[in-house]
Amino acid sequence: MKIALLAFVLISSSIAKADGFLCETQSGLRLKVFNHVEPSRGTRAPAVIVVSDSTVQVGRKTIAVFRDADAQLLVEDDSYLAKVDLRRSESNRQGELLAGTKLGNVDQIKLYVDFAYSRPVAHGEELTGTMTLLKRDAGLIVEQAICTRYLKN
Repeated sequence: MKIALLAFVLISSSIAKADGFLCETQSGLRLKVFNHVEPSRGTRAPAVIVVSDSTVQVGRKTIAVFRDADAQLLVEDDSYLAKVDLRRSESNRQGELLAGTKLGNVDQIKLYVDFAYSRPVAHGEELTGTMTLLKRDAGLIVEQAICTRYLKN
């Protein structure tokens, strides 16, 4: 019994309890991606993406929050895809600026991080990324990003 309990503690302590990325773009946008940690949901399945602006005053930094539970998030072609829905209170601040355009003009936010679970990366390690804003008028805004790996045991 003690051996089984010890084995369980050792195995569970090596499993990440939270996983994701903290990314910052050239214009000062921050995208925090927190993945599901349930293997049954698949790898790299996003739970939440929080978009904020590091250049504005405290209390107004968060621009939008996208949740898997609200069907606003998915993974497409190795990128995280957040669908802007202006009817949702967490993403309806239409006048907020994202890389020079207003949130009300954005249809989707796509974030690519140069990462694969087959090439594990330690907590705090930096990776390159790209944020693409797909506008409602079919325009694109692309910015490079530096992403930091987030792991919490």
